[in-house]
Amino acid sequence: MTLALAACGGSSSDKESSSKDSSDKVYKIGICQQLEHAALDEATKGFEEACEEKFGKDKVKFDLQNGQGEQANCATIVNNFVADNDDLILANATTALQCAQLQQARSRFLEHLLQIMQLLLIFLTGQDQQV
Repeated sequence: MTLALAACGGSSSDKESSSKDSSDKVYKIGICQQLEHAALDEATKGFEEACEEKFGKDKVKFDLQNGQGEQANCATIVNNFVADNDDLILANATTALQCAQLQQARSRFLEHLLQIMQLLLIFLTGQDQQV
């Protein structure tokens, strides 16, 4: 059985909100479970219980989605979690984990590509501009 967690990146607005009282925060936690299976179900249940114990039952909101054993479904689920700016993602089982890792790698690649484009603009124009 393979489990993984990924924390999603935040924006400057996230930093502003984090300076507020953190006791008001409700954490959005996306759970991508590869398929229904007793062991996977128990792992997800244990994860949810641990999060509720750590943060408080009223401070977490889970979005449990099942990939039905299909890689394409898992990829779509993980992509949606990232697009929704979930605070934490649990990838439960190998296929879900592979999709989460691929999404993380794509995000890093795009971030680096943006940095390269900014440097190229500075080089070509001689001006520091935001892309």
